Amino acid sequence: MRSALTGSVNSLILVVVAMGMWFQAARAEGGPVASPGPSLAEEPEHEFDRVEGRGRSRKEAQRDAVGKAQVIIVKHLRRLEPPVEWTPPGSFIRDRLLGKPQHEEAKDETVEGVHVECWSWPLAINSKTWQAIQEADRKERVERRMILLAKLLAGLVALLGVVAGYVRLDEYTKGYYTGWLRAGALGALAVVGAGLWLLA
Repeated sequence: MRSALTGSVNSLILVVVAMGMWFQAARAEGGPVASPGPSLAEEPEHEFDRVEGRGRSRKEAQRDAVGKAQVIIVKHLRRLEPPVEWTPPGSFIRDRLLGKPQHEEAKDETVEGVHVECWSWPLAINSKTWQAIQEADRKERVERRMILLAKLLAGLVALLGVVAGYVRLDEYTKGYYTGWLRAGALGALAVVGAGLWLLA
């Protein structure tokens, strides 16, 4: 039993070392962790319908328009092949994707005594903003995979610790508590294994 466990410990050590080396190589060189950005080089530019926003002032109407524009942009990015997983924040949409506003005076209205203005903004993705979107998406994918890999490495180290701890305690107690130790080790292994499965 002890020799089998020792073999398991050695195998786990090799797995942890190999994954650690792969993690460092991918982090340094943009290898397996990094995924290529969406390939839409043929048509990076895209114009949408003008986005309207309403509010008591232009600034308030802009906040309304930015929220609507975000829904439109995210839906468009998710439909690409491959889809862009990054969600542009409101500040990016306001500063990079919305054009010059236009006051739609004919659509102004008064609601319960409050004058509400209607403004509209052109919404478009040009080649420059598309490159920024691709870069942000690539970075987010890399960071997400790095976090996942770090969690998996931590889980494997915990698994290794459980097996090594069992072997040492069994040797220290000279086999008198093998049954209890085995039950505890199996329980801990089940918890760690379940954690690794959930992380993956």
